[in-house]
Amino acid sequence: MANDKRRRNARPSKYRPRTEAQKLRRLELKLARNRVLAAPDHRAMEADLRARMAELEVGLRDQGHGGIHVRRNTRPLDEITDDAERFAVQKARVERLEALWTVDRRKRETRGKIVIGGAILAELNASNQDKVKTTQTEGLLAKLLDVLD
Repeated sequence: MANDKRRRNARPSKYRPRTEAQKLRRLELKLARNRVLAAPDHRAMEADLRARMAELEVGLRDQGHGGIHVRRNTRPLDEITDDAERFAVQKARVERLEALWTVDRRKRETRGKIVIGGAILAELNASNQDKVKTTQTEGLLAKLLDVLD
């Protein structure tokens, strides 16, 4: 039996060996497939960017930020034919809107802090003028003045 196995393994293959041209073609296909798989899918990211841009524009418009609507973009995205360029332009626009959004949010937070601080000081002043001094308001006033000092 051992002889039969040795003879079976030694016989030539029934398939023709690949030529050098076929080997090169397979290698080119493999490299092209790897490039496609390694490249990011811009279509999915572009859809996400469009949705985020619409969300930011609505949010800024609702907060009364009119600067983004006075100056429209110089070139509409539909007119840009190159996919990579369109993706880069759209990404830059979203980043610009994100920056406007964060600046606007910081301004609103600062205004809110000023208003709240003014309301607290007005309330403490009113309680001092009414000559109604409770231990809580005296303690709060002392702590607040310490913080401000």
